[in-house]
Amino acid sequence: MNRTIKRLLLVILSVCVMLTLALPALAAGDGDDPNVYVNKGKYVADEWVDTDSTYVFDPASGRLTINDHGNAVPVNDEYAFYDWIKAIAPGVRTVFIPKDSELENFSIRALTEEDAEFWGEDHQNVYNSNVFWKAFSYLYNLERFEVEAGNPEFEAKDGVLYTRHCYDLVHYPAARPDKTYTVDKWCLLTIYPYAFCNTRFLERLELAYSHSLYGDLMMVWERGLSALDLDSGEERESSIKEIAYYGTEEEFTKVISYYEGNNAARQAKLDCRKTDFIHDMITYIKFNFFIMLRLQLDWLRYLTPGR
Repeated sequence: MNRTIKRLLLVILSVCVMLTLALPALAAGDGDDPNVYVNKGKYVADEWVDTDSTYVFDPASGRLTINDHGNAVPVNDEYAFYDWIKAIAPGVRTVFIPKDSELENFSIRALTEEDAEFWGEDHQNVYNSNVFWKAFSYLYNLERFEVEAGNPEFEAKDGVLYTRHCYDLVHYPAARPDKTYTVDKWCLLTIYPYAFCNTRFLERLELAYSHSLYGDLMMVWERGLSALDLDSGEERESSIKEIAYYGTEEEFTKVISYYEGNNAARQAKLDCRKTDFIHDMITYIKFNFFIMLRLQLDWLRYLTPGR
């Protein structure tokens, strides 16, 4: 009898210990940590992608780490992801991207009637949803990006996120304290969607080599230069008061008119700078020789055995 009571007490004690350890997880809701978002979307194509991406926020340091392995956030889980981003947004100061994080800019959804009408019935169901680029704009206290050395897709230059070699500007942190920012001299290709969306302190933006007699180089994608209510799409007043641009006002208007939502660019005063022969030749050589050469060299790593 004594032994039975001891066993019963031991079982009760074990249950109590287990419940004590589980309480924090239960309080977070179904065992989930509120500071961790796990990609719960389901893919229907591209069998090489996985769904193990996690997004981890550390409230103590203010760092958001994005462990994405090339599959982004599925559209069918997009709004849940945005809700999580908005919940942690006040505390996020830094976004850290590890070297194996790819941040592929796609999500998968079913083909809608509008898609079929516009693209045709055979259009693939991979839709550029700009999930990450819009999500970064919710982080209104974000001060800098950090990218681990060895990332094949991205790099951070003075806290601003670029693609490798700084060819494209991906995102400018909304709370970066500088009032003036000059785009990196190698950025001749594109400014990503939402790149300068809802900046708080930036007043003057200087575009490097933005136009050449040999062709329009810089492309500003939709909402790349914008001030918006991200949920409703309603336009706001931008902090950007002046944009320096190589080319004429007509040429700049043409560049941004191709893509919707660039209201910050239309609100700002344009500081047009004349191009000359030397400027155009340097731009032409950089774009057609050095950039193309460096892009080709990047492919060499895929030719090594075992990859």
